[in-house]
Amino acid sequence: MIGLNDKVTRGFKHPQIARLICPVSWLEDFDQDPEFRQKLADGKHIPHPHDWPLLLFDEATFDITNLCASFLRNEMLVRAWRMIFQGPSAVDGHTSNKATKRGNALHHGVKSVTVNALAYIATLVYFALSSQEVFSAGGGDNEFDYYEFYRGLVATLEEEFSAKDRSQVIEWWNRYELRYLLVRKAVLTTSQASFPEVCRYAVQNHAASKTGRGLMMAQMRQRDAGNAA
Repeated sequence: MIGLNDKVTRGFKHPQIARLICPVSWLEDFDQDPEFRQKLADGKHIPHPHDWPLLLFDEATFDITNLCASFLRNEMLVRAWRMIFQGPSAVDGHTSNKATKRGNALHHGVKSVTVNALAYIATLVYFALSSQEVFSAGGGDNEFDYYEFYRGLVATLEEEFSAKDRSQVIEWWNRYELRYLLVRKAVLTTSQASFPEVCRYAVQNHAASKTGRGLMMAQMRQRDAGNAA
């Protein structure tokens, strides 16, 4: 059980949550090495914000050799989106006759899912699963860097993904949500969604090629090179 108000038992101290927020590049060690899992629980290993956690991927189709295929398609992200932009009644698949008031998306005339909105939702979900008590930019001693996590997701989709790959992610979300959009006669988007810039961008030294982000981009470059050959 996960306490609703007690975050001490969340994060890497909770076996199921720990796997969700574990970087995909660490999954093999996580699954096979109890000592490694204990070090995570003890805070001896702090994930780099660009080492994408499993929660960003659809677990049913997750493939470490093809990360792009399931990127940002986790059901938990979809449910968080509905909670924030459509209201609690949408989370359980209720139709409009169950809703008591209009959702945020309808109020603000949202029309399509956007990169910033997806990064914002992913950041909120990571925080909700973590053991950190207060939502902040993070990045301090023994703290996950939420600001850089958000910025990294935006940069990956806007600057590193091809237009085709980016549109496939957006189209998947728009298509996935279509049944709810038709029922509520609204379309979801948050072109103005943004993460509060409460700290400056912090440059960290890390082996980018070894992170989940670096691995995914390397796979995509190899794929594109093969297609061009």
